[in-house]
Amino acid sequence: PFIGYENIGSDRYSGTYANAIESFGLMVKNLAGTTPVNKWNSQQINPSYASVVYRLFTRGNEDIIALWSNDLSEKTVSFSTNPSANIEKVEITKFDADTSQFASVSEQENMPATISVKPVKQFYYISVISDKPNFGWLDGIN
Repeated sequence: PFIGYENIGSDRYSGTYANAIESFGLMVKNLAGTTPVNKWNSQQINPSYASVVYRLFTRGNEDIIALWSNDLSEKTVSFSTNPSANIEKVEITKFDADTSQFASVSEQENMPATISVKPVKQFYYISVISDKPNFGWLDGIN
């Protein structure tokens, strides 16, 4: 946890400003000490930044996918996983400007097959620990 991070929801900060502070704190938490990874030639679903965009990062044996959409409509993103990989932990941090709880963190036993992403208002960090680090567990994102 960050120093002062627990006070973000206090009456000192509210609305969009509080969301900006919270998203910055979680971005630092999720990406501090990471190394960018270029696994595929294209890191967006369509050939431009007008649709879903993702970036891959690694930190030790942890792989992190940063994912958002610039599209005009909600998009479903599919993840293909390596069937021989043993995924030990998946943590999904979701920012959603359309909900009262701007940021949420959930742990899952497996990588979800799909995630729906609202345009501009949602951002995801997906952290995966597996026996095949450096995205050896991930076959593709579509």
